[in-house]
Amino acid sequence: MSEITATENDLNFFLTLKQSELNNVVAGMMALMADSEGKYEAMKSQNWFKRMILTVIKKNKATIEDIRANNEKLSAYCAKALSVFVERQRVSESLILNLGTQINLIYSSHVGLKHELYGIATKLNEKIESVDSYHLLSQELGLKRFGRCVTDIYRILALLDKRMIDDPRKMANIRESLNKRKILSKKLVSAKAYLSDVCETHEDHVGIVYMEILAHTESRIAQMTGAMLERWNLVD
Repeated sequence: MSEITATENDLNFFLTLKQSELNNVVAGMMALMADSEGKYEAMKSQNWFKRMILTVIKKNKATIEDIRANNEKLSAYCAKALSVFVERQRVSESLILNLGTQINLIYSSHVGLKHELYGIATKLNEKIESVDSYHLLSQELGLKRFGRCVTDIYRILALLDKRMIDDPRKMANIRESLNKRKILSKKLVSAKAYLSDVCETHEDHVGIVYMEILAHTESRIAQMTGAMLERWNLVD
């Protein structure tokens, strides 16, 4: 496989982004590694994608044929960048769990990158052990604006880990908080109202929500949500 990968100049640019913008980059790179051809249209207008294309393919714009022909090189670029983000502790704690899950899911389909992906997974596992997801979720639930947008439910799912789920006391506290905030409801919502609400997802949360959605590829609702975020919220 070619040695073309993320340059120091590219990495330094990514590392200077504010956290919400870097979250979008991380989520976008994972989506691309999982389905490069399928996510090409959604990612092609994003600045990080344009920078990657210029570095890897030496073009300002790429066609779907370019993506197909350079799939391994593009994946290597993303793997290098993600490894640096993890090493420099620039991956949001709200993304840690899902990033680890997604890396494990794509591991077998990227034979040439197994060493790099194993290294990322190892670093993430160490980080996951040190993250107090219950504390983070409790803080999120305490924010005044939390629960105003339907996609906030994905932010909750992004922080639920096995340790929390296996703790009856913690789960009871979370359920109580969700009920108090009226986030859990049996009220029916029309598809139009739901998708309209998705478009209102705060820019600080788009990457977190999108990464969580990558874990729900079998869900039609998640697919619609992801498509709306790609169309309205992930456009530079």
